[in-house]
Amino acid sequence: MKHKGREPFELVLYISIILLMLGLSVSVFFYINTFSGGISNSSADWSALGSFFGGVFAPAVSFVTLVAIIITIRLQKRLLETQVSEFSKLHALQVKTLDVQQEQLDSVKSSYEYEKITSYKQTILSVISQQIDLYQKIIDRCTHSSEFMLEKKMAQPGIDLGSKLDEVLDQKEEYEKKLNELVKLSILIAVSKYQSTQEVDKEFIEGYANLQ
Repeated sequence: MKHKGREPFELVLYISIILLMLGLSVSVFFYINTFSGGISNSSADWSALGSFFGGVFAPAVSFVTLVAIIITIRLQKRLLETQVSEFSKLHALQVKTLDVQQEQLDSVKSSYEYEKITSYKQTILSVISQQIDLYQKIIDRCTHSSEFMLEKKMAQPGIDLGSKLDEVLDQKEEYEKKLNELVKLSILIAVSKYQSTQEVDKEFIEGYANLQ
């Protein structure tokens, strides 16, 4: 990790404190050498001493205080920028998390719809299969009936069957056509892709209506 150097104002603060301490020491040294003597009992001397140190150090202390205030403001600004940056990262993470959750929700919803449509298709195909079985039984019955009539006519050439044989054969042909249409409809529904169960319904109803 790269370490950042000290801020210019921090360096100024440290240098100012050092200079202030150094100035205090030098001032005390020169004051003692210039005004030698013991501790005075005169209020005037103490007043002069206070004025001396006040005049020398008041501006320096004020300057150091100003620098300290500026540094505090800069630190608060840096802290605020850090908080804003962290908030932006947190917000971006939350948005990303929401996007992932939405994708998962969409995936679950899509999977549910697919399963729903697939199940409904199986139900429709089962109904068609039952209808195919019914038509096949009718065709088989017509086949047996027609064969029976033909055998009977061959055994008794003079027998009059009237139009019964033709009716049975016509019925057989009719249901064979319906059976073929049902098989086509079953294959169509099985291989087609639908977006909703309503589309499956529409396909089935339209196809079944053509059989009537």
